[in-house]
Amino acid sequence: VLALLVGLGVAIWQGQVAARERDRAQQNAERAEAVQSFLVDMIGRAAPATTGGESLTMREVLEEAEAELGTKALREQPKVSVEVRRTIAEMQGLLDQHRAAVQQSRRAYQTAVDELGADHPQAIKAAGASGMDLAESGQVGRADSLFKTVIPRLESGNPPPATRAFFLTRHGDILRRFNQLGRADSVLRRALDAHERQVDPDTLELAQTHVVLGIVYKEQGSLDVAETDYELEERLRRAETHLQKALTLSRKRESSKQLLMQEEAVNGMAMVHGRMEEFEKQREMYRRSLQLATRLYGEESGVVARSLTNLSRSLHALGRLKKADRISARAVELHKKLYGRSDHRTGFALYARGKVLQK
Repeated sequence: VLALLVGLGVAIWQGQVAARERDRAQQNAERAEAVQSFLVDMIGRAAPATTGGESLTMREVLEEAEAELGTKALREQPKVSVEVRRTIAEMQGLLDQHRAAVQQSRRAYQTAVDELGADHPQAIKAAGASGMDLAESGQVGRADSLFKTVIPRLESGNPPPATRAFFLTRHGDILRRFNQLGRADSVLRRALDAHERQVDPDTLELAQTHVVLGIVYKEQGSLDVAETDYELEERLRRAETHLQKALTLSRKRESSKQLLMQEEAVNGMAMVHGRMEEFEKQREMYRRSLQLATRLYGEESGVVARSLTNLSRSLHALGRLKKADRISARAVELHKKLYGRSDHRTGFALYARGKVLQK
């Protein structure tokens, strides 16, 4: 009888968990629909038919979207307002508007704290996103400080596994940037555990965790922290495994975020193959990275310029000098156009081209 009662209790508890997960999923779907509706409306206003024949840039569309955030309708929907601000910040980051992205994501976090409470899952996720925007803008120290203020709330509360996984992944990435690779490894494994405890984990978020963990292992290999060649190869193979998982997961959806995840994954795999002196595999990964970057950002962007430089270096390692010469020349010209002659990124592209010309 006792066993039956215990079994019944467990079944009831599992049913309650599943019900809560379904409720959260429904709420998330409704919020996502509201955010999508807002953004589609803003993009629709940019159409020539609406603007009298003039085409607005994405930057102008985002500025109009930001102005709309002050309207009464959105002020009365703080959960939607927070998600819209986070989405705008993410798009600003993709356009290299990192200062604007930092301001927008900070406002998203503050709105979440003021309207929903500091322990609310959206506030915790907004903190993670804000920290990453700070890091992308070069303010890694401020990002680390923000994470340190939120971690106690994450540990003392009971946020949903999806929120925990989101925040821990970004915390792991910050630790990686501080070169605290051991701590980053531990935090990212906790993020994977949080993913596993979800009824229906977000495949792109899971892919993001695998990307960062793969890069951590790659950097451990690059720093030669392994005591033996076997340990070094083991770390690099782990990196390859996680990055391949990320690549597989990110192919399950067709979106710009999915393409961005693929570009990060194949770029990481290229670096792993280079460290293992598998230069043909490295060349193929850099070629795919260039294709994805071009689809995401257009032919004249900083990411494409970097991808061209990387591809020329792998061709140089394979001894394919004519092709390396042609691609490195394109990389240098694009860097000069985007950043000018004196920028350090242009200097690196010139250095890579000089290595090609030496041979």
